[in-house]
Amino acid sequence: MTQTNSLPALPLKLASIQLPQTVDWMGSPLQRDDSQEVLLMIPGQAAEISVKIENQGNLPLRWQLRVEGNFPENWCLDRETAEEILPRDAFHGQVRFRVPSDFFEQPTAITHSQQRLDLNYQTEIYLYVVGDEQEQLVGYRSFQLQVRSLCSYLDFLPEIYQASDFMGQFLMIFEQAFDPTVQAVDAFWAYLDPLTAPKALLPFLAKWVAWNLEPRWTLKQQRRLLRHAIMLYRWRGTRWGLLLYLHFYTDLPLQESHIPSSLQMGLGLEEVEIPEADKHISIVEDNQAGFVLGNAQLSASPMLGGGRPYHFVVTLRPDRTDQIDEALIRTIIEQVKPAFARMICGSLGTRRKAFG
Repeated sequence: MTQTNSLPALPLKLASIQLPQTVDWMGSPLQRDDSQEVLLMIPGQAAEISVKIENQGNLPLRWQLRVEGNFPENWCLDRETAEEILPRDAFHGQVRFRVPSDFFEQPTAITHSQQRLDLNYQTEIYLYVVGDEQEQLVGYRSFQLQVRSLCSYLDFLPEIYQASDFMGQFLMIFEQAFDPTVQAVDAFWAYLDPLTAPKALLPFLAKWVAWNLEPRWTLKQQRRLLRHAIMLYRWRGTRWGLLLYLHFYTDLPLQESHIPSSLQMGLGLEEVEIPEADKHISIVEDNQAGFVLGNAQLSASPMLGGGRPYHFVVTLRPDRTDQIDEALIRTIIEQVKPAFARMICGSLGTRRKAFG
């Protein structure tokens, strides 16, 4: 910065927050300006350069900072800054930059008039003192923006090769080519979990556990049932196994309880289990008493063989009438129920569906 005696004493100092990690040792030393500030910019990450302005005069000054250069306008987040600084005081601030995360992948990055992608951009910061009628330039600094991509492969090389900018850009070609494969190996566990695996991989996972994917199931239902297939096999043929299957398919509550209003207004809160007949998923066995010698009275009420052992009624109370498929529910019950058990025909309602 060049100043005359008539200009206000308002020196401008810059300091790069993020220094470049490499220098081009293949270039000639005469072609490099080591005194120039350099700001390293990683696509998708914010970069800052520190600005310090001192008022060495005896009067307060209003100043304005402007950033110009051959970089795209949307890269600079603080193109203009204006404040007032008191005598013998200093201002500390930052000028922020951000390069788009897809800088190297943009199809329009290289035009027909360009032979290669520009990675270095010249930038200037101008400091003006704002008066009542005009503004006066009192400070000027230039620095260079260097856009680079982080190459982790450099960490495996000797230090002499790590100092080469060309080597980092050359290895980045191989890193970007193999990085998707490395990430796929790191996340390979997700391909084996039905909840996170791709949709096209579900039939392959279903063969591992001998599970038949019903085409009428939604994708969410297929993932949930396939994820718990081993547990459903373990409880198959039991009341609990049928409850689990219906729970995973319908997404209705499995264990239900409530707090009576009398307890809410009383001494404490204690959950009480909802009666089986009022639950969203209810399985009730038909335990009617038949003809028992010694306990029955000879009249019109007793009936020989009146009880129906191994019979049950399944009642579902969905929140929406279209939440379940009645035909599919009957198929599920037929597959999961004990082989010797039978179902009792029940009635269908708006908020209640009984299957038998």
